[in-house]
Amino acid sequence: MKKFTLVSSILVVGLFVSSSMWPQNIEWKRQSSGVNQLLFSVASINFNYGCAIGHDGAILHTSDGGSNWNQQMSGFNERFRGVAFADSSNGWAVGCNGTILHTNDGGSNWNPQSSGATRFLRRVTFIDANSGWAVGNNGIIVHTNDGGINWIDQSSGIVDDLRSITVIDANHGWASGFDGTIQHTSNGGRNWKHQVSGTNQRLSGITFIDVNNGWTVGDNGTILHTNDGGANWHPQVSGTIVPLSSIVFIDANEGWAVGGNGTILYTSDGGSSWGSQPSGTNQFLWDITFSDAEYGWAVGDGGTILRGIRPITGIENEPLISSIPGTIELSQNYPNPFNPTTTIQFSITKRTSVALNIFDILGEEVARLVDNEVLAPGIYKRTFEAGHLSSGIYFYRIRAGEFEQTRKLTLLR
Repeated sequence: MKKFTLVSSILVVGLFVSSSMWPQNIEWKRQSSGVNQLLFSVASINFNYGCAIGHDGAILHTSDGGSNWNQQMSGFNERFRGVAFADSSNGWAVGCNGTILHTNDGGSNWNPQSSGATRFLRRVTFIDANSGWAVGNNGIIVHTNDGGINWIDQSSGIVDDLRSITVIDANHGWASGFDGTIQHTSNGGRNWKHQVSGTNQRLSGITFIDVNNGWTVGDNGTILHTNDGGANWHPQVSGTIVPLSSIVFIDANEGWAVGGNGTILYTSDGGSSWGSQPSGTNQFLWDITFSDAEYGWAVGDGGTILRGIRPITGIENEPLISSIPGTIELSQNYPNPFNPTTTIQFSITKRTSVALNIFDILGEEVARLVDNEVLAPGIYKRTFEAGHLSSGIYFYRIRAGEFEQTRKLTLLR
């Protein structure tokens, strides 16, 4: 979940007029994975920690936002197809022959779990460290409520391959697959019921943000949307005919879909209109995830890993005062203590790369207000909204060239 919101001191309102003029709210850049295997799924624990899996037993992990991706030893040579993390320690990977691997140490060690299945498992999802589901070929759905110590078969009622699953709480979940298949449960999987999708296209990705609003994507650029929990599904115009493999929404408005030929689609209005974003690759993109509204990853063929970052661009990066300050300085935030919003001002004396980060008392980064942006000389302000952070002492640090300074701020609820 998103823990913070970055609000610029100056607001800019844009008009979406066409895909060719679509605002580049997320910039996608390729990261070095160090492998050539197909990467089929990616899980984003937060903006620093991510895990990608793929063919030939490939499991990759990053703890620095993707600057470095490190291979982890799975002990298997399987084709992994799905990965999910419940927290920074507990994760699961699934693949062919009913394979399920589990880690409880962030991926340093992966251990097999018995799924009771022999068929291909294609996706896995967990709502906490105990409760999870995996789906795969021939309509298989397995469920655990003890972190995977025991996996129990749930009857999907179908034999079509299932390629994706999303679960939003202990009761409500949806799975999608071949021939336009959509299955739904409202009781934690004790019963799965068919929903009419209105298409016979293979559906490869599905996501819901609440019990009503969901989207699914598939072959020939198919995008379907529901606002009544799947009782009715309606097509949306994607503007492409390439197969779409994965979709994610961070709220009722902003969402992304990925697929063939390096396609990345974006919407800011719940899918009423979709436009393309440059990916910089022609590789097939199989999966996409966002840890919050600012940071995402997409993975695909040939070891492709793309990092999506919402930059501070244009007028947001213009200084409030353009004359060159006499000193470089990080001012005390105001108000302080605060609840839940405070302003941080800083000044720089020359054009340089600037990072402004927030840390908790344990030294864990909880927010990035300026993410290594090159700024002109001047005085700047950034507004920090603590969002869901708990009361306590936090620290904010600026790095501008060789200059570094840290100050303390206090959140009081």
